Amino acid sequence: MREKLYFIRLPILLVVLFFVGRLALGAAGDSYEFGNRLFSRR
Repeated sequence: MREKLYFIRLPILLVVLFFVGRLALGAAGDSYEFGNRLFSRR
């Protein structure tokens, strides 16, 4: 079980960071397009 958690730790951390980043941008009043452009893969 510990090996599985170690393996998925980075993807979970990235998802949480992107969620918090987009949430913070939304709370700051930035537009959806700006947040999407900043945190998008493209």
